[in-house]
Amino acid sequence: MNKKFKNKKELRRRGFTLIETIIALTVITFAILGPVSLTIFSLKSANVSKDQIIASFLAKDAMEYIKNWRDDNYLQKKSNWLAGLGGGCLNASGCYIDTTLPYDDNQAIKNCPGGGGCPNIKYNALTIEYGYDSGWVDDIFVRTVKISNTTPDEAEVSIIVSWDDKFGSHSFILQDNLFNWHP
Repeated sequence: MNKKFKNKKELRRRGFTLIETIIALTVITFAILGPVSLTIFSLKSANVSKDQIIASFLAKDAMEYIKNWRDDNYLQKKSNWLAGLGGGCLNASGCYIDTTLPYDDNQAIKNCPGGGGCPNIKYNALTIEYGYDSGWVDDIFVRTVKISNTTPDEAEVSIIVSWDDKFGSHSFILQDNLFNWHP
């Protein structure tokens, strides 16, 4: 009888029980999953931040183009300070602006198709440039410009850059009021 009792004690001391093994595996799993999930979240945040920075630059680029267009209208002594900007950008669908083209180019500002939205902006990897050249590759960003006259000497400009990626839909909106600074 003593011998049987002694063997059972030895058996218990030789290894882990099933419960001890499960607890150990659970602790190890949580120790590994914490840093892995933090890394995944950090990569997602970095990717979304990169796209937000690009979207802000695309919006600022269009805003500066519009301001320069307004100033060029004054220098060319045009009667309307928004000449060339108003037509397509004043409608509900808005317009899109190719900032790689000069101000006097008729193709620089185009109406967005109604209902379908503006086309994706294209990217040239060789010159690191965004525009609408047909030889360039479609990028994820869509830039829409809307101008509304609030008074004869003031206009509200809204530039919306939107994009979809594997993390969802995003948008960046830049608004500014333009004034006819030399009436």
